[in-house]
Amino acid sequence: MHFPLCFQVHIQSWRRGVPEPCGILYAPRGKSDLQDHEKSHDKCTKDVCSVNESAVSERIVLGYVQEGGYDYSIGRGAGLGFISLAALIRAATTPGCNSLRDGFSRVLMKNPKSTCRRIAHLSLVTCPNA
Repeated sequence: MHFPLCFQVHIQSWRRGVPEPCGILYAPRGKSDLQDHEKSHDKCTKDVCSVNESAVSERIVLGYVQEGGYDYSIGRGAGLGFISLAALIRAATTPGCNSLRDGFSRVLMKNPKSTCRRIAHLSLVTCPNA
């Protein structure tokens, strides 16, 4: 049986932000991580958006955004990207990261020119011929 090493995903921004090419998709560290980002959706606060060496190194990178932009038909940012199977397995086995057990539909997205991480919704793109 053949399993793909990367999965193509559709990305929708949760409230603010537009996915940009080369954006990074992070696994949230838990429900509290997502709740902190939901509270600060109106403006980017220092504690939520601070990017220091230790905070970045302890987050699990799931994948990257390939293309994105503002989708006028749904009224929010949308794009395509990919996530790695190895990163999914690592996120599932990390004790502090329980996003896979909670349905794994929301992740954190950081655009290359920004220091803010925004909540994004992921859905798997399926191939009709597979």
